[in-house]
Amino acid sequence: MEHHIAGHALGWRRGNLSFGAKDGNPLFRSFNRLSSGFVMDCVATFFDKDGIAYEVVRVGEGLFHVCHQGNTIGHVYCHIFNECAVIADIRVSDCVKQGRCVLLQILGFKPRIKSYRNKGVGTALLKFALNYLKAQGCTRVEGNIMERDLKAWPRLPQWYRDHGFQVPESGFGKIWKVLV
Repeated sequence: MEHHIAGHALGWRRGNLSFGAKDGNPLFRSFNRLSSGFVMDCVATFFDKDGIAYEVVRVGEGLFHVCHQGNTIGHVYCHIFNECAVIADIRVSDCVKQGRCVLLQILGFKPRIKSYRNKGVGTALLKFALNYLKAQGCTRVEGNIMERDLKAWPRLPQWYRDHGFQVPESGFGKIWKVLV
């Protein structure tokens, strides 16, 4: 079952995100590669607060999956309209089946279920998306918190506020942030 990201206390290794680097850029490997075609390509690597590595993979125009050990555990989907962008969806799964071989499943062994929530993965994915949008020339990003998301995760508006978004007092509706 996938859910929208809720707020959580951060505990990053060395107090900050650790991202994979290439071409001298500390966050992104190369946006030149991103603009050509829809080839799945690992564009960044980051570590959660426990030091576990995750890869961000581009799977389409503005669509990125975050993967761990071959499993897709979350995604972010961005639309760009001139200098304004919309984050249409950002999710981190809280129940991912860890694959086991088919033979073991036939013999009755069940795959392990693992949660990736409250580890800083959503925050890293949001920071990745914001930096990606800045690199694409966007100066503003918008999104929406749906009422059902607020009911499921009451801390979600505060999570967005903690990341610099303007959030309605009601906690749901249109949210936005100026990218500097």
